[in-house]
Amino acid sequence: DLQTRRWVSGLKGQWQDWNFNASAYYSDNQATLLNETINAYPNLGVNAQGVLTNPALLSPLMGDNAAAALLRDQMTGMVNPMRVQNQGVNRLSGVDARASRVVGEIDGQDVLLAVGTDWRQEKAQFERFLAGVPSYNGQRSIWAQFVELQVPLPRQIEVLASLRNDQYSDFGNTTHGKLSAKWSPHDKWLFRGAWGTGFRAPAVAQMQETGKVAVSNVSYGCSADLQEAASRLGSRCSPNNAYTVFSQGSSQLKPELSTQTNLGMRFSPSRNNTWSLDYWRVEVDDVINRVNHSLILANPLQYIGNLERNASGNLQIFSPMINIGKTATSGVDFSWAFRQATDWGQLQLGFSGTRILTSKY
Repeated sequence: DLQTRRWVSGLKGQWQDWNFNASAYYSDNQATLLNETINAYPNLGVNAQGVLTNPALLSPLMGDNAAAALLRDQMTGMVNPMRVQNQGVNRLSGVDARASRVVGEIDGQDVLLAVGTDWRQEKAQFERFLAGVPSYNGQRSIWAQFVELQVPLPRQIEVLASLRNDQYSDFGNTTHGKLSAKWSPHDKWLFRGAWGTGFRAPAVAQMQETGKVAVSNVSYGCSADLQEAASRLGSRCSPNNAYTVFSQGSSQLKPELSTQTNLGMRFSPSRNNTWSLDYWRVEVDDVINRVNHSLILANPLQYIGNLERNASGNLQIFSPMINIGKTATSGVDFSWAFRQATDWGQLQLGFSGTRILTSKY
């Protein structure tokens, strides 16, 4: 069962030389998983020796005779009432305000300044009514400010610089910026480039340390190194080579940090015909993930901290969420768009695509 609610209210206007807009918003998403269990199929009057104790069951199943009534009652009793297995809800509320104005002029073109701030609160709650995943209830607040400056320069060059600071109540503050420029030496040509940094905060649920959760079961042979690791832990390899992988959130998670670079061009031989080509590269540090179980089992002495002894004395794997590794992806985006008015209406043609050049982890 899924339920979603959202409301937004806003205000915009002008005060002196400032254009401004402000808004307040709230949204929630609630998911409930219902569980309906079915009992074992009834024996319908057959005893342990296989003897039919109710001859009425041999009667045709029609109308309200004894056989039909007994079968109906037995089948109805197989199904238990619906029960809530687990329930989760995410809530987001906040306010934001933005304003912009002209702060100067260069060669007859306006220099524009924009500033803004926003505050929001994120809440995540999960309740498990049956055995398994532990419940949690977490929240955090974020306060952010940003400033952006757009500067036109001679020779049809335009530069845009921005800076943003976000303060999180659970892991601290982070500041990032972006610098971009475009140059149009001719009305048919446009060259552009950008460089910036960014981040992705860990989800509220990923920062909860509410207990270990079984995420998978894997099979792996008992190698000499795995036997040695088990011995050091006072444990042993699983008799059937099956291992349960457990995970957990962490309050020590940091945000993922990214750097983006883009260089591109656009060619328009006519106002109805446009070609574009862009090279891009994205690097992400401190990627949030867990150590892969295959890596742990293949190198158990190196990752002995991710192995544990369970209640039965066998090995199990514990791999919590951590900041691990780095990714680097680059590629080329290309597109063509054409439109032309005809006697039958507007004709539009085009294509777009992406070619991945590198993808490393």
